[in-house]
Amino acid sequence: MGKKISIAQLVWLLLIQAFFSGCISYPQKHTFMLNADRETTARPVLTEKPLIVSRFRSAPQYESKGFVYRKGELDYESDYYNEFLALPGSMISEEVRTWLAKSGLFRFVSDAEDIEESHYHLDGSVKSIYGDYGQGTPARAVFEIRFSLSQKTNDRSAIVFQKDYREQIPVKGNSPEQLVRGWNEALFKILTAFEQDLSQSDYKW
Repeated sequence: MGKKISIAQLVWLLLIQAFFSGCISYPQKHTFMLNADRETTARPVLTEKPLIVSRFRSAPQYESKGFVYRKGELDYESDYYNEFLALPGSMISEEVRTWLAKSGLFRFVSDAEDIEESHYHLDGSVKSIYGDYGQGTPARAVFEIRFSLSQKTNDRSAIVFQKDYREQIPVKGNSPEQLVRGWNEALFKILTAFEQDLSQSDYKW
């Protein structure tokens, strides 16, 4: 007589078959990009000196690609399945570079670090970028950046402008798509305010 298979063994066999056939699924990872597009502006430039935009730094808790959520006063968590396509510092510095190139404030905007002539240098720090889903408060996309603009001549460097910008944009629901839309709106507002501050600065360019 053939050996009988118990119900438990049959269940295990079906589970193993389902696993190897791909029937058991895992949450799919989703990747997103930040975007703060604007129109090109025609205006008198502030200076003929080039502007170099360095890669932005990020606070340690925002250095990775995974989205960060605030769940409570001291409760934060990272999302493995929803993340940025590139590291936040790299993406944001590219968005800032593109924005300023279209602003018309500077004749030339680049990421080249080996320019020897006199130029302006923009450093940035991402102080916070997270989804705020704390209990008892509306969901918000939080974004904060510090800009530090310096003038470099030969071996000398002097800071001519430095300021922190923070935006908290209400978002509907808790979907990652809505959160990214909130971050994009926040970045747009931050860059608009930064551009306005530069254009109205009393500094002798």
